[in-house]
Amino acid sequence: MTWGMSMTWGISNVTVASSMKYLVTVNIKVVDKLWMVLSSHLTSKENWRTQADLKGAMVLKLFIVKFMVFSYPFFYTIFLKPHVEGCPGGGIDACVVELNDSLMIFFITQVVTEMAVHVIQLVLTYQELKLRSRQPRRRQVRRNTPTWIHRVVLRDPAFHVLPELYDELHV
Repeated sequence: MTWGMSMTWGISNVTVASSMKYLVTVNIKVVDKLWMVLSSHLTSKENWRTQADLKGAMVLKLFIVKFMVFSYPFFYTIFLKPHVEGCPGGGIDACVVELNDSLMIFFITQVVTEMAVHVIQLVLTYQELKLRSRQPRRRQVRRNTPTWIHRVVLRDPAFHVLPELYDELHV
């Protein structure tokens, strides 16, 4: 039985091998998002003396895990796979081709994902601004605006005949 004829979980090894570059990319993206949420939650539960210490700890945790998650699959393909599993077709050249394919898929996916996130953020921001522009604008109260009593006194013509009362309220 040759390598291409064997099966893994009922799927031919050729299909599994060709889909691995996509599965690696999906794995990287999913673990990245999960670790971002988990790391932020765990770091916020720790007791940090300053906000800078909190941010430093979060950056360190994110960097270490993301570095491993993002680089390990590619490191494994080129350095460990030839010695552990062997490359399909034999020789290091097959692993280099697999690494190139995986990196290309990952790079394209990363660029498309980041562009989609930015486009979605722009659309949501545009919609929010459009919604705000349709709402009637409220007058902004200045710090030197008189209190409500002063506004009533200024608007009511009956108070214009009693300037001394206005002066008392204006203290």
